[in-house]
This record gives sequence, structure tokens and C-alpha cells, in this order.
Amino acid sequence: MDTPQIIAGRFRIECEIGRGGMGTVYRASHLGLERPVAVKVLKQEFAAYPEVAERFMREARTMARLKHPRAAMIYDAGHLADGRPFIVMEYVEGSTLAETLAREGSLAPERAVQIAAEICDVLSEAHALGIVHRDLKPSNIMLNGRGVCVLDFGIAKVLQNSTEVTRTHHTTESGLVIGTPRYMSPEQCLGHAVGPASDLYSVGVILYEMLAGRPPFLDTLSSAVLVKVATATPPPLLALRPECPRPLALAVHTLLAKNPALRPSKAAEARALLERSIAVERQFVESGERAEPFASTIGALNAGRYAFTRVATMTAILAMLLTTLLMWTGKGAGQAGSQDGLPGGGALLAAAPTRGK
Repeated sequence: MDTPQIIAGRFRIECEIGRGGMGTVYRASHLGLERPVAVKVLKQEFAAYPEVAERFMREARTMARLKHPRAAMIYDAGHLADGRPFIVMEYVEGSTLAETLAREGSLAPERAVQIAAEICDVLSEAHALGIVHRDLKPSNIMLNGRGVCVLDFGIAKVLQNSTEVTRTHHTTESGLVIGTPRYMSPEQCLGHAVGPASDLYSVGVILYEMLAGRPPFLDTLSSAVLVKVATATPPPLLALRPECPRPLALAVHTLLAKNPALRPSKAAEARALLERSIAVERQFVESGERAEPFASTIGALNAGRYAFTRVATMTAILAMLLTTLLMWTGKGAGQAGSQDGLPGGGALLAAAPTRGK
């Protein structure tokens, strides 16, 4: 381990718990408070790039501004003796969404929407501060008894205003490849302006994966994934998860719109869209269950009505045939024959309503 055992004189490194595109994360203990923390240290190979080191330290300032119960808190920041910057963050217990999906494959629609809605809660506050995460993915989403906790705003870009054009992480000036293509938005892949809608696209990809068991675009080559994200149409969610509620599938594909202007403009709008899609399905199911006895009654009445109509129609046809027969035979028949025929016809006509009832 090339990282010192003691950092800043008060954090003791215990073990490595993860590696990202920019740094390594360790579990550590605060010696004075005796509580677990997470320490993120910039990778040695990136330390030579001033722009990356600056971006890494910007993470500390960015996360310090974001104070949301579903976002990992930042406690401290500084530089190691060799110049590498580090950040001390809240240590969040639980399993990542990536681990959960690897274990369970896919999630029930209501659970998936709940997770996505809680992510949108964090994004709503972050976007209000001008912060775009830019690297949302299942491994950055922690699940525990508190619900969702969004990790690693480490490559977040702090926007000065809503019109600032930002640079995509896989085409930085130094040529470094940073980010996860399958969860990046089309505009991020193309190096276009990146704003809140980019994060909402990533939420759509995550939700798609929670429901279908796989993200929309896959390939062994990252460059091929970038091209697909930027140009290809996502496979219909219902083709991979036919039992998914149709309103929810439509909501997911709305988040996956290539044009950012066609996605919800705010995280709160995205949350409302997703919750409505589930509410519509729930109301439909519940109303269907409650209406079933009534619907059965209506069906029975309709069946009876149609049966009566069929009997009445047949009776009318028989009566017409009998009347025609009587007219033909009445011309040549005597008084007795006429008396025998008419009551028969009258009896048949009188009996018709009785059979219909």
C-alpha cells in the first residue's frame, strides 16, 4: 500500500474498499472520535495532471456545499506528503446498487421507482446548487436501512450558471478517460453542454437496468458504447420486461430521450413523473379488483339480456313464418281449420315472452 497508515495525523487507514476512475477509497478510523470514515486518495498516475488534481480538490468544496441526508457527507480534505490530495468522507454502511443487481438480477417496479425517486431527491438539491454529478451509476448508489445514499460527486462539475458549456470527462485536455460510458448521457458522450438533464438521463439508465436486468447499451468496447449511447435507440423496455407497467416504461424512455430538452427539466419533475407512472398502475389494479364483482354482475346481466334478445328474435321469426303459413292455408281451409290454427298461433306468441323470461 503506497498510502500512509496515518493521514493528517488523525485518520488511520484500515483497508481498501474501492477504486474509481480517479482515486482509491479506503476505510479508515478517526483516532479522536473513534468512528469509521472513508478516505479517497487521488491515484498516483493522475497526480501529475494539474487539471485533474484541481478537479479532485473541487470535489471537496462541492460536496461541502451539498448537505443532504441521502448524499455522503465530507469531513476533511488536504494533501499527502507526496502532493496527492485526499478527501475524508462519511463511511456509509450497506450494499451498492450494483451489488444488489448482481445478486437479484432485477427489481420489482415499485422498489425500482422508490430508489430512483430518492436519487432524484439528492439531485434536486445538488442541481439547485449548480452541481451536476456526471457519474451516476449503480456502484455509486448505496442501499441501506435509511434508503438510498448517493456517493462520489468526485467528477462533478460546478456550473457557474445554467448556460456554461462543460467538458466531457473522456475528452479532457490531458486526454484522460474519466466516466462510465454506459451510464453517460448522449450529450456527455459528444462533448456538448452538460446540465441537470444529463444526470436525469443517467437515472433513466439506472432505472432501465433495475427493471430489465441490464443497461440499454452493452458492448465489450467502451468506444462502441459511446457511439450507441449517442446515436442508437434503446431497446424497448417492455421487450425485456413485458410485465413492467406501461406508464413506467414510457416514463423511463422519456428520461432516455436523446434530446435533453425532451427529458424532464428538473429532478423533482422526474420524480413526479415516475411516481405518477406507478400510481396510475396501482389505481388501475386496485380499481380492477374492487370493480370485479360489479363487472361480473354487469356481465351476467348482459349475458341474460343477449339471451333474451336471441329468444325473442327467434320467436318473432317463427311467428312471422307461422302467420305466412296460415295466410296461405287459410284461403282454402274451412271454418274449423281456421279455428284450429289461430289459437295455435296465439298460443305460440303468448308463450314466447314466457320462454324469454
